[in-house]
This record gives sequence, C-alpha cells and structure tokens, in this order.
Amino acid sequence: MTSDAVTLPPEARSRVDAYLDAIEEALERSGRPRGERRGITDEVEAQILEMLAARGRVAPTVDDVEAVLADLDPPEAYAQGPTEGRSAAAAAPRVSSQRWWLGVVSLALCVVGFMAAAAVAQAVAGLQHLRSWAFMAGYLVFLGLEVAALVCGILGWRASPMAKAGAIASPILIVLSMLGLA
Repeated sequence: MTSDAVTLPPEARSRVDAYLDAIEEALERSGRPRGERRGITDEVEAQILEMLAARGRVAPTVDDVEAVLADLDPPEAYAQGPTEGRSAAAAAPRVSSQRWWLGVVSLALCVVGFMAAAAVAQAVAGLQHLRSWAFMAGYLVFLGLEVAALVCGILGWRASPMAKAGAIASPILIVLSMLGLA
C-alpha cells in the first residue's frame, strides 16, 4: 500500500496537522526561512503517511497516528538542525531507535544458527547410525534460527544497520548451506 492510498479520518488528520504545526512553529522560532520550513514539514508529512501505509490500513485510526508520531522525534528537535555542513534533508525525521535491539538479535541469531549447525555436524561425525537424523535436526535448528534472524532483520531494517546486516547475512547463509558451501 502506498502513502497515496492512506485516507485519514478527520480526527487522525487533525492530530497529524497539529504535529506538523508544532514543527512549523519550532522551525519559525529558530529563524528558518519559509521555504526550508515548508520542505521539512512536507518531508515529515510524507514519512508519516508512509509509516501509516506500512501499517496496512486504508483509514488509520487516531491510535495508529499516535503510534507513528511516537516513533518520530518531538517537534522541537527539528529546530536544532541543520547546522554548518548539514542540509535540510539531514533535518528530516529520524525514526526512533526503539528497535535497535532487533539488529543485535538478528546478527546474534545468524552466528548462533551457524554455530549450532557446525556443532551438530561435529558431534555426529563419528556416529554413523545417528548421522542422518542428527544432521537433519541440526539443519532444521539452523534454518529456524536463520529465518528468525531474517525476520528480526526485516523488522529492524530502518532502525539499525546491524538489522540490515542480519537480514542480508541470513539468506546468504541459508543459500550457502543449501549449496553445501557453509
């Protein structure tokens, strides 16, 4: 669903407008030119609509809007940037890092999954009668951990570079394991 497909009910629209007005006021107090203020508020509004669209509802509720606004910086934070060397785009809304832990979990699951598969392979190396069952069990544990790493990486994609690394590494490890290279 695109942000164009989102239709805000009047109560939700007024909450978004109040947030944008507060940003506009903070930017005006900081002495920003009108064009820059408008550019920043337009970027913030676009991001809010994208975040609401990602929630999968055509008509988001006020609670949806409140949840999205809680993930953004407070309006006063937009008055602090940009400084020398930073553009107006650098003052664009930043998603809160409330999901940073997903990146840590994603990378940890990648490593633990790989280590679990290696440990099971090493443990059953001398046990011919258990080799196929133990290998299959170890591989299923590995796949489960890698899929969990992929999910955590996708959920934390915007909040953490580690989540991106986990989301990219886990499918690579799965493919390599299927090819027998890992």
